[in-house]
Amino acid sequence: TVTTQSCATCGVTVSGTLRIGKSGDAAGATTTLNAADKTWTLAGTTGTPLIILSSPAGAFTPSTSTVIYSGINATGTTSVVGTPYYNLQTTGAETYDLAADTTVSNILTIGASATLDAKTVTLTLSGTTGAPFVKTGTFTPSSSTVSYTGNYATDNTTVTAATYNHLILNNGSETYALAGATSANGTVTATAGTLEVGTQTLTAGNVTVSGGTLSMTGTGGIVKISGGGTFSMSSGSFVTSDVATAVQLTSADTVTPT
Repeated sequence: TVTTQSCATCGVTVSGTLRIGKSGDAAGATTTLNAADKTWTLAGTTGTPLIILSSPAGAFTPSTSTVIYSGINATGTTSVVGTPYYNLQTTGAETYDLAADTTVSNILTIGASATLDAKTVTLTLSGTTGAPFVKTGTFTPSSSTVSYTGNYATDNTTVTAATYNHLILNNGSETYALAGATSANGTVTATAGTLEVGTQTLTAGNVTVSGGTLSMTGTGGIVKISGGGTFSMSSGSFVTSDVATAVQLTSADTVTPT
């Protein structure tokens, strides 16, 4: 295990490729990089600025670090390795593709000129700051699933206004509040905790309440089900002050109550 010195104001910039693990190492050996509390800027322009070998195994321990992908690949996109991060940032006029399932345990930030394409993976946002997803650039959901699982001890957790594919809210101790108009091409699932629509509009192909709570107590809050979609409750609860206008359905939609 390689552990960098503690220094929250220090940074490491890799202009080529950061490789964790080495071909030819003994079978069963694992090389681990502990990123400590530093900022790691991956500025490589090859499209693969971080490589974590699978055999012999490499491993990345994020601790409380920040990893910034900033390199621009002139001939394509840049791959973001699927691994646990503490803070993950993308910056620069580039499209960054999530290569595999990824967990960000503090804050995910998409910079103003950057695009993050979540491809087919599950992106888990477990940060407990109340704002685990900061988006000033572009989020492309493709066929991904984004799961908010963090619990902000002193207030609600904000669900960033964006277009998602599948969106999951899953922490029984938390209220997840929409920050603005939000849409999901696939299914929004309230598995645990409360999804608070408030005064916002939530548009989704399907909405499923399966153990959590869908709350619509704000004036003007609306859930719109896309044509042919389903609003279902297998368990949990639905709280609204105006059921007549809160959920908008078309003739092709299905309502499945508990």
